[in-house]
Amino acid sequence: MSKLTERLGALPPARLRGIRRGIEKESLRALPDGKLALTPHPSALGSALTHPHITTDFSESQLELITGVHASPEAALDELVQVHQHTYRVLAAAGDERMWVSSMPCGLPTDETIPIGRYGSSNVGRAKSVYRMGLSHRYGRRMQTISGIHYNWSLPEVSSEQYFALIRNFRRHAFLLLYLFGASPALCSTFVAGRPHTLQPLGNGTMYMPHGTSLRMGPLGYQSEAQASLAVSYNSLEGYGASLQDALTRPWPAYEAIGIQNLGGDYNQLATSLLQIENEFYGTIRPKRVIYPGEHNQHLTAARGREPGLQLQRNGREVALTAWGAELVAQCAPIAAALDATHGGSQYGDAVRAAALALEQPEGLPSARVLAAMAAEHDNSFVSFVRAQSAQARGALLDLPFSAEQSTRFDAMTQQSIEEQKRIEAADTLPFEIYREQYVSPARLGVGARGRLPVAA
Repeated sequence: MSKLTERLGALPPARLRGIRRGIEKESLRALPDGKLALTPHPSALGSALTHPHITTDFSESQLELITGVHASPEAALDELVQVHQHTYRVLAAAGDERMWVSSMPCGLPTDETIPIGRYGSSNVGRAKSVYRMGLSHRYGRRMQTISGIHYNWSLPEVSSEQYFALIRNFRRHAFLLLYLFGASPALCSTFVAGRPHTLQPLGNGTMYMPHGTSLRMGPLGYQSEAQASLAVSYNSLEGYGASLQDALTRPWPAYEAIGIQNLGGDYNQLATSLLQIENEFYGTIRPKRVIYPGEHNQHLTAARGREPGLQLQRNGREVALTAWGAELVAQCAPIAAALDATHGGSQYGDAVRAAALALEQPEGLPSARVLAAMAAEHDNSFVSFVRAQSAQARGALLDLPFSAEQSTRFDAMTQQSIEEQKRIEAADTLPFEIYREQYVSPARLGVGARGRLPVAA
C-alpha cells in the first residue's frame, strides 16, 4: 500500500464533506476609458469598516468582495455572484464605473494620486488608513493596486503541524498553479513607469513577457527588500510565530527615517519596525517576494512558464516544468477520485484530466489565450482587452435576476454597517496616539498564540 493510499484512508467521506472554503476577491473600480476611478468608496455600499461582504483593500478605489464560509465551491461562488450583482447595481445607479477584471491594474495616475482606503474617524478605522499610508511609503502605491483572489480553506481535525506541512507542500509546487491558471502575461505600461523591468513592449501602452503566465506573482509583484531579509520558518507554528515576532519588533533604518509622523503631525505609518503589523508580511502560503528554496521556480514560471523546454530546479537538478507538472497531476488523480466518490459526479477527476491536457497543449492555457485575444481583437492592447472583458462582465451581472428579497437583504446590511461604524466611533475614548502605541506594543502582538493559521492561496 502506497503512502498516498494510506493517507487517503485517513480521510473518510465524513471528513472530506467537512471541507469549508470562502473567497475574497479584489477589483479596482475603473472608468469606461480604462483609467482608475478616483471617486470615494460608494456610500450606498455601506461602511468599508464594518460591512460583512463589501470593503476596500489598499485603495479607496479597490473593492474587496467577501463570501461567508461554505461547504461547497458552488455555494461560495453563488454568494460571490450575488455580492457582485448588488455591487454593480449600486455602481450603475451612480454612473458607469466598472470592476476591472484583471489582477494587473488599469491605467494608473501618478503614485501619490492613488487614493488610500478611508475607514472613518474611529481609532480602528484610523489605524487601517495609517497602515495603508505606511505601505505607500514603504512600497509605493502602484504595487498595492495589484488585485487578487484569496481562497480560504479548512479541513476538520487538522493540526497546526499538518497545516504547516500543507503550506510547505504548496510552496514547493505552486509553480504548477501559476502555469495552469496564470492569466496575467501583459500589463498597462503605467504600472512600470519609472521602474526598472525586463518586460518587452507590445501594443500601444502595453508591456508583456512572450511566454509569461502570471506577472503579478513574479518580481514585478509585491516587492520588499526589507522582507527579503526575513528567514521565516514554516516548520511549526512556534517557529513561524517567532519569525514574525522578530519582524514586528525589529527596527528597520529606512522605516525609522520615514518616522511615525511628519512635521505637520500627520501619520506616516503605524510603526518603524520591519513589519507594521502581521498582515504586511507577503509570505504565508502565497508565493510572494521572500525567497526560499523552490521560489526561484515560481519566478521562472511567472515570467517564462510557456517557454518550450523550460527547466526548473528540483533537489539541485534541472527538470522540465512539463515533466514535473505531469508527475504532480498524476499524483492528484487518486485524491480527485476520493473527492468525486464523496461528493458525486466527476468534476474533480475532470479537473485533473484538463490539467494533464494543458501540460501537453500550452496554447490552451489562460495566459496564452489572453495574448491571442489581445492580438486578434485589440491590436495587442492590454487596456483595450480588459476594458472589453470588464464591460462584458458588467453586462452579464446586471442582466442576471436579482429578487426584491435579495435587494432588501443587501440594503439592510448596508444600513447596519453604517450604524455599526457610528457605534464604534461613538464608543472611542482613547487618544489615537495611545491607541497606536498599544496596538503595536510587543506585549500585545501575541503572534505565536494563535491556534492555527488560515490556509489562503
